[in-house]
Amino acid sequence: MIGINELMQRANIKRAVRALLHEHNLIEVDVPALCPTVCPDVAVEPISLDVHHKKYYLQPSPEFCLKKVLSKLPVDMYSLAAAYRADRSSPLHQYEFLMLEMYLIGADKYHALQDLSVKVMQCCLGDFTVRRRRYVDLWKDIFHVEYSGNKSDLMDLLNRYEIDYNSDWSAYALEDLLFGLICQPQLGLHGICDIIDGFPIQHAALAKIDNQAGYALRFEIFWHGVEIANGYDELTDKMQNQLRMENWMAQRRLNNQQPCEPLDENFLEALDSFPDSSGVAIGFERLMMFGLQKKSLKESMVFYWES
Repeated sequence: MIGINELMQRANIKRAVRALLHEHNLIEVDVPALCPTVCPDVAVEPISLDVHHKKYYLQPSPEFCLKKVLSKLPVDMYSLAAAYRADRSSPLHQYEFLMLEMYLIGADKYHALQDLSVKVMQCCLGDFTVRRRRYVDLWKDIFHVEYSGNKSDLMDLLNRYEIDYNSDWSAYALEDLLFGLICQPQLGLHGICDIIDGFPIQHAALAKIDNQAGYALRFEIFWHGVEIANGYDELTDKMQNQLRMENWMAQRRLNNQQPCEPLDENFLEALDSFPDSSGVAIGFERLMMFGLQKKSLKESMVFYWES
């Protein structure tokens, strides 16, 4: 267990972040940890359990709950609370961890949300330089080739770096492997915070797509080679949300992952009145780990479970 100094630092960081968000007029919203439905994002593995013979999910993110609130009460808001994911514990992950999720209302808040995310990080890390790049520019900077989501091009890059892969894997999986092993370790180094913006359309998740520019309005923020934040200009179209979630569920079946059924019909209904907004999820435990100058969550969390 951590010591008194770390315990006080954690409390001070949370106090500073809440004061910052209060200054920016965001309202803190309490969200449930347990719901009968869950976002089926193929990249996130939820934890399910039975309560009186009914299946519930510990929420891997407050996203759907906050969006339901936003559909009725369209004000800037945030949640700082526990989230739950079934990935095995590691220096950068624990089953239960603090997540900060923020939403700014308006069609033009995408870049303002990036700026606010940086201010949150500076509450923990102090001042730093911010570098912004589009995903395709990052790709060219690192691999010295134009970005291509083509499977054969991705396999060529994997072979160049002598990275093992399965030829049956999808182009999406191959690209994710390249980004995680080659790109990500080079981001957020030497006092520079990297914001990567404009992700390829196939990586849109639940973000809007700029059809004219040909990319998703999605950003991620990195510090010391670690992803800290993931944000969107939120997709408001009900049918597009449903289609993307159904595609995730189909992919989960192909991957033999937990099915994450049924679809959250209440969430889809809420989209009928969902406002233009931008949202971001910040891995708060990772942020505090760096703020406390520790090398693993085990050294910075009050409780940490080995697996």
